[in-house]
Amino acid sequence: MENQKSFLRLFIAIIIIIILGAAALIYYLYPNVYNDALNSYEDYKKSQSNARIQEKLESYFPQTIGEYTLDTTLGRGRDVEAGCEKVGDHPDTKSFNITGEVCMETYYGAYKTKNNKVVFVSLLTITKGSDIFEGLMKKMSTPLTLNGYSMIRVESHEIAWYPKSGPITAVLTQEGTWVTNEGGWGMMRYGKATGANEVTKAFIEKYPPAVSQ
Repeated sequence: MENQKSFLRLFIAIIIIIILGAAALIYYLYPNVYNDALNSYEDYKKSQSNARIQEKLESYFPQTIGEYTLDTTLGRGRDVEAGCEKVGDHPDTKSFNITGEVCMETYYGAYKTKNNKVVFVSLLTITKGSDIFEGLMKKMSTPLTLNGYSMIRVESHEIAWYPKSGPITAVLTQEGTWVTNEGGWGMMRYGKATGANEVTKAFIEKYPPAVSQ
């Protein structure tokens, strides 16, 4: 029995050596074919990843919400970015004496009405340093109760909340008006965020915050 096990292990080892040797030979004789196959696989993975990201964006941000329409020409339009930031090194947060690294994915959606009322929406998923992020937000904001919900005001034009559950860590909305100057350049003129718009209400319903005590 032991001899049979030894033979089986030897047989498997020989097969592995043959496969590795064949792969090395193919790479040596036909490097372009090997590299093309590898690049094609990487392109396939990238395309699959992009498709999943697009599906997420479409699920997060519907084309219309009431009289608001998704407008991909504004700011980031419908987009996503991911990255990490050492908060102690950032000029906006250095003074808070909070250190550590925060990593997040941020999904953006921009909505506009026919009369140029705009709401920007950011959906944040913290993948590292959620306690650091919440500590920063606490220092950068003031408590706010809106329609019975516990929320925060980050800036005059921006309100935010933490959904009770789900993959989204925080939701931020900014309110204002899109104005175009004589030269044809457009810009956002921010106003005080009230949450009294169809977009903010829709996202509160979709990602409800904790109820204020």
